[in-house]
Amino acid sequence: MRSEIFTTELVKETFQLYNCVLKNHFEQLCAIADSLLMTSDPLVIAYGSMFYQEMFIHFDEFYQQEVVQALIQHVCCGGDRSSSSDSPATAALIVLQELAENHWEQLIRFSAFVVTLLEYIEYMALPQVKRVMELLAKMAYGFAMSDESKKR
Repeated sequence: MRSEIFTTELVKETFQLYNCVLKNHFEQLCAIADSLLMTSDPLVIAYGSMFYQEMFIHFDEFYQQEVVQALIQHVCCGGDRSSSSDSPATAALIVLQELAENHWEQLIRFSAFVVTLLEYIEYMALPQVKRVMELLAKMAYGFAMSDESKKR
């Protein structure tokens, strides 16, 4: 990753071109994404986040549900109140926010799972609570809060 042999473009292109084959290795991909997200290196965490995003984008509904549940588990079972940008819980929230921003139509099907984040809100740091509220607002309204052109 640091030597730029394993690039974000390579990962995205691989998921785009070979998603049918990669679905057969979903459990292993989740284990890789999980391991990358649990490290303390921000660069490595970014790759774990990207794996989860790409799996959600390119796989079908069953796998999307598994991705959402894995991300929620990272948030709920983080075990720390750390609000730093390199904590697994914050990284998982950022992924969910980006999915709500860019793939709202797919993510909204799993709103029942996302709402369960509210049950763990008392264990989160204030910046994480803010991210959860922004995520729920994006999902409820179906557009970015700053997008004036889509106001109803």
